Amino acid sequence: MDQTAANIDLEKAIEISGEPPCSPNSQSTWQSQNGTLNSPIVEQIDPEHDSEEESVQSQRRQSRITRFLNAITPRHFQGSSSQPFRTIIRKLERCEVGYPYLATFMDSDENFMIYRRFGFIHTRLLLQKQDELRIMEEELDRMDKRDLTTNPKALQCRMEDIERQDQLPETRQALLARLEATVLSYDQLLLNAQQLAAANRPPERDYNSVANFVRHKKPLMEGDDDFIYNKEDLITLRPGRESAWLDAAVEKLLKLFPRTAVKYVFCSKETAAKTTDEDLFLPTKRRVGRLVSCIIMTMVLALLVVPVYALYHVGSSFSKTNANTSNAICMGILLVATLLFSAVLALFTKAKRHELLGAAAGYCALLVVFIANLGLNNTL
Repeated sequence: MDQTAANIDLEKAIEISGEPPCSPNSQSTWQSQNGTLNSPIVEQIDPEHDSEEESVQSQRRQSRITRFLNAITPRHFQGSSSQPFRTIIRKLERCEVGYPYLATFMDSDENFMIYRRFGFIHTRLLLQKQDELRIMEEELDRMDKRDLTTNPKALQCRMEDIERQDQLPETRQALLARLEATVLSYDQLLLNAQQLAAANRPPERDYNSVANFVRHKKPLMEGDDDFIYNKEDLITLRPGRESAWLDAAVEKLLKLFPRTAVKYVFCSKETAAKTTDEDLFLPTKRRVGRLVSCIIMTMVLALLVVPVYALYHVGSSFSKTNANTSNAICMGILLVATLLFSAVLALFTKAKRHELLGAAAGYCALLVVFIANLGLNNTL
């Protein structure tokens, strides 16, 4: 009875207001409980619906414009939308004292990658493997000579030798298997020793840097640091470059300038973050290489321009009265320029001797042709 009265009062309220209860939850509950009532469903209009549609349309227009601009803009000038990745740097001062500290220092720069090649150990192992192969070779020769007199078919047919394996303490196949294993080990050791023997020796400057660090910082106990004092047995993992000595000279020259300015110009953020030690200078190789390339290009340009200008200046003052003097000066300029050109090739490149001779001859011929043209013009 009470439920029926509540429903009647609720219907009256709807007739007056024209709306169901304001709560969405109560509205759904009420509609589910009163399925017999055929009240109209009122569609609620969101006042922000139109503004959202307009924003979506504007975004579409902007995306079309962006795609059009990206299509006509070269990829080189387009900025990267992705965030840069963080870089993990192993800092020298945060490493534990000992082998971790020394390993971090030697890994901080390719010039410090100096290790022993253990030439004596390689030689001893090679001699031992060599003697083992000698003994097995003699055993194989004795076996061949024995079969030559007792069973020649064993030397002509491999299956004949295999079938009599129960009759002999060691067959030829077993001996060859031992030979194969020993030869492969010997060959691998021999090739490794050859590569180590051909590796570059550390320059005096790089060796002194590592030796001074081990001596003054003392990361290892006495005895463990003896490797750095085997100077004749050390090799460097740094690849050989054509102008390595010039790189070293430039780095040494940079130490004369204020350290803050040099680090800002020649050290990247990653390189500068490796250490805060003022005595340790770690320039970025790529930036030093650019400076070295500029120096080499300047020298090559000077070798091409300066002799030509000097020859032109001498040739412009050529006359019959000073012909001998002008010719002597031209020959002197030609000789000095050719020597300088050959020296630059020998110092800054890995050119072979015949390549040096060919390049110097071509450069000298170029200057001779220029001198001949100057003499012809002055004669006319």
